[in-house]
Amino acid sequence: MSKLVNDYIKVYNGYDQDELDLIVDTSENFKWQSHSWHNYDNDIRVRDEGELEISRGTRGVAKLVQNKSLSACNKYVAEDDYGFGINGISPPRFNRYKENTDMTDHIDHITRLFDGKKRGIPIVSIVTVFNNDYEGGDFIFNDTHNVKLLAGDILIFPSIFMFKHRVNTVTKGMRLSSVSWVW
Repeated sequence: MSKLVNDYIKVYNGYDQDELDLIVDTSENFKWQSHSWHNYDNDIRVRDEGELEISRGTRGVAKLVQNKSLSACNKYVAEDDYGFGINGISPPRFNRYKENTDMTDHIDHITRLFDGKKRGIPIVSIVTVFNNDYEGGDFIFNDTHNVKLLAGDILIFPSIFMFKHRVNTVTKGMRLSSVSWVW
């Protein structure tokens, strides 16, 4: 039986409430900075101040999130014979979406993961949401597939052109999430 694109999008729940509280509480002290990205012409784009902010977190929290992401990815790989193994995982990048903040349509063809020491191709994206006290902020694939993530949900999908996605505008509160990539 052939698979549909949406069959490769999976959600796992991998956190208990104490872990979520720790991450949310600790995130208040992260060193947040404005998000920037590259388009395919290597033109750097920077969002206006106050929009999506990113952080690498703190060592302990980042390690916890990285371990949970890797565990969920191992489940993802084990459920189906995808024909790949895990060679590495990036440290989590934490995303803080304040009210009226979103992430526009994009694909996760993340080339800056590789600096010459690490080599590979990002094959899987892992997104985790850590809180529920916000409105909006749904994760949308290809303008049609809406994934409403709850606190502790770990979303996994292929990092390729067929999985264009965005985060809709947060209309109330603040959405805290992370993203990692596997190669």
